[in-house]
Amino acid sequence: MSTSSPDHVSSAPAGPSRAPLAALLVALVAFAVYLPALLHGGLVYDDVELIELNPRIRESFSLREAFTKPFWDVVDTEAEGRQPFYRPGVSLFFHLGWRLSGDQAWGYHLLNVLLHVAASLGVAALARRFAGGAVLAGAAAGLLFAVQPTHHEAVAWVAGIVDPSAVAPMVWAAVLLLRARESGKLLDYAGAFALHVAALLCKETAFLFVPLCLLGVRALPRAAEPRKLATALVLLLPPLALYAVRASVFDSSLAGFGYAVVDVHAGMEATRKLLFPLELLGHFVLLVLWPGAWAPMHVLRPGAGLGDPTVQLHLLLGGLFVASVLVMVCSRELGQRRSVHLFALLGFALGLAPALVSPQSLGQFPVSERYLYLPLALVCISLGVLVSRGLARGGLARALAFLLLLLVLPLGVLAAQRAGIYRDEATFYAAALEREPNAAVAHIGMGHVHLQRASELAASDPRAALRELDQANERFLSVTSLYTNAELYFVGFVERVRSGIGQFGALLQKATMIEDPLYREEDLKIAEQARDLVREELERFRKSLIDEAPEKAALVAEALEWPEWLVNQGILAALRGRREEARGFFLKALQRDRDHFEAQLALAQIAEQQSAELNEAPALVRTWTEVVDRARAALAISPGQARALLLLSRGLVRRAVAREATGSKTPETLAAIRTDIEDADRTLILARRLHPEEPSFPFELANLHALFRNWDNVANLFFDAVRLSQWRLDYVEQLLEVLQKSGRSEDILRLVFTLQERDPQSIPAHELLIKYLLIYGHAERAAQEIEALRKLDPEGWVASYFEAMLAEGLTGEMSRAYTSYETALARAQPYDGPKERSMRKRAAQFFVKIARATYAAAADPQREMSSEDRGRIIDQAARYYRDGVLVLSALQQPIEWLEYGELLLRAQLWCDAQKAFEAGLAEEVEAEKRQRLEQGKALAEARCKP
Repeated sequence: MSTSSPDHVSSAPAGPSRAPLAALLVALVAFAVYLPALLHGGLVYDDVELIELNPRIRESFSLREAFTKPFWDVVDTEAEGRQPFYRPGVSLFFHLGWRLSGDQAWGYHLLNVLLHVAASLGVAALARRFAGGAVLAGAAAGLLFAVQPTHHEAVAWVAGIVDPSAVAPMVWAAVLLLRARESGKLLDYAGAFALHVAALLCKETAFLFVPLCLLGVRALPRAAEPRKLATALVLLLPPLALYAVRASVFDSSLAGFGYAVVDVHAGMEATRKLLFPLELLGHFVLLVLWPGAWAPMHVLRPGAGLGDPTVQLHLLLGGLFVASVLVMVCSRELGQRRSVHLFALLGFALGLAPALVSPQSLGQFPVSERYLYLPLALVCISLGVLVSRGLARGGLARALAFLLLLLVLPLGVLAAQRAGIYRDEATFYAAALEREPNAAVAHIGMGHVHLQRASELAASDPRAALRELDQANERFLSVTSLYTNAELYFVGFVERVRSGIGQFGALLQKATMIEDPLYREEDLKIAEQARDLVREELERFRKSLIDEAPEKAALVAEALEWPEWLVNQGILAALRGRREEARGFFLKALQRDRDHFEAQLALAQIAEQQSAELNEAPALVRTWTEVVDRARAALAISPGQARALLLLSRGLVRRAVAREATGSKTPETLAAIRTDIEDADRTLILARRLHPEEPSFPFELANLHALFRNWDNVANLFFDAVRLSQWRLDYVEQLLEVLQKSGRSEDILRLVFTLQERDPQSIPAHELLIKYLLIYGHAERAAQEIEALRKLDPEGWVASYFEAMLAEGLTGEMSRAYTSYETALARAQPYDGPKERSMRKRAAQFFVKIARATYAAAADPQREMSSEDRGRIIDQAARYYRDGVLVLSALQQPIEWLEYGELLLRAQLWCDAQKAFEAGLAEEVEAEKRQRLEQGKALAEARCKP
């Protein structure tokens, strides 16, 4: 006759009719707590690489590849089996998530939450068995497990699915195995076997199923096992088979278990290194006992000594945990070792065994809260039994049981709040930095968030974009101070290099946005300095590792071949105008990672830039074909990406135009043009569906429809682009040009007035308004707006330029126009952008025009004036012409040297005239003009006396 433990409640089922209601309550609570992740959760941190940038979970998903390659090899072709993870089940879940929601995050979060519900129900079912069928024990255990705040990482983070996907089948396999132990049904054994295999395919932790089962059985009353062989097969065959598969996949007898991702002990003093497992155990205990200790990233500080208060606290808690286990083992009352509570404590430590025994295989965060998912399942089973017994006994035990149940609500609130940090990367990294300011990974991640924001704001709000880039730069720079001795800590080196690469990228992006050549050159120089510093850091660190860690030294040497580094090098070369060098870097990046989205896109952009330098239609067709092919390759890597869709649609439209320009009317050419236009139309319609708020797509669709000259339809599409872009200026300008072609002057004026009213302080909006007021002859209102612009930009040249245009074109005040042009030229002198060049050209043309008019007035024989006045007017004409010539020369525009020289002769400016005739003779001119130039030169030369 078996003896039941004191912890064990009667084995008779209690309240079976209430069991479904209890299970429903557990399921609803588990689902409700993580509803914020389902409704608002995004893709953050590892999710980006595992989901967003992973083409292998989409249409190209291959079961064979998932089952024959290490987990990270499927994501990162550079991993080459160095990561010790084999998780085909997780890859399958990711593919299922993509089937559910594509590039949207809710499908992946739904799977996580459903697996958590299943795990919570499994914990409830196990607790009920340990409590002899008590429904209350199961409900309490399931509820406490469902609301644990430490589960936020495992359930609300998509990449955390590895834990619930392994634990849910593990607990249900245990339930079936225990049921089979009583019933002897083969179906229960088969179910337990299948679930054991499923757990092993999702996470390496499932290898603990066998020792946990053996411990769990010790906590139950002895019972006959009708099919011991079946039990042995369920427990032993799956791990042995999976070990053989892993050994084949990793091509090693260690089956991937012996690889160290990070040397977490590097730089740690000897005594702390010896006590490190106890310290880690204490850290996990603290996370369970004290909610305030949570953080998305727990930074390991190997340089801290045993005198550090945090290290001491962790060691104390670890020691108390071990002591409590020893007390329970040695207790006479628990001498039979059938206590579910002892099982929970031993199982807690066993569930953390991978982190405690081999933290170097877990990466730079050996303390992560998702590692508590399995251990807490066992603890909650124990707590469920405790609640059931306490409520049955009364007194203090009942009070403690009620207290435990009352914790469900505040714990659930905490869990829901923590689930909210996975909304997007900005929220996630901000929370990580708030909880752990020394988390270098979070600084780098937030730096990339600022980079992404800058990219999105670059066209619509350049000033805000530059502010984001400065913040990104600050984040990357802050990493350097976190690791002062990178030689002692390999992770520190990696993060310093990553931050250097990020800083390099931020400076490059800033340089692409700045039009002023002086500031742009300054940023490019700083970017080159950042690049050189990274190179020096790499070389210095490599040398320090050659003797003691040659394998790591080899990894360091490979760092300059990282695709991200190569792509940034290519961007720098492109900004420097070294296009072929840039192409070489991008192609090399693709050799290292054939699925590098940014490299493919950069090559497409280089081809697009080259098209601007080509005039021949066949060459343009070839170049735009490369743009199309590269954009399609980028979309194959990351389907639905807005930038790639934009390049593809633009490439198709421009290729169709280039094909038409070849003049070929063959059926093949006409069919190709029609196909390009249809493909572009389909691409843009798809892009608008995927990115309904992105203004670039109606903008490009407008350009496509412009081929058919349906200007009203084009204008409507441009209106959409303007509205979606929050009145982006270049989109407004395109719309205004289309409206001009349609002759819709009222719409144009209404549009520019609206633009100015939306932002009365906007200088570009005022400029556009004045431009069209001048075009349509509204002189009085134009004068008012010019004065308003002068107040907004008192040092600028644009107001003077518009004043000159107003005086020249509408009021006829030529003297005022001349003075205003002179002011505009003087103020624009430091700048040399397209607007400045256009202004200078117009000013020069005005100067020449007014010089001719002034000279004509002086030379008019019908006009009565003294010879002195006539000479003064001729001198003025020469001055006007001289000003025009100076500007035209700077712009390398053609000059009428003969006319200018003859005018200088009449003004008796002999030496200036001689130079003008010499300049004319230096050009190729017809014989008659050359003869007049030579005559003028001879006359001027005879009288020029320098």
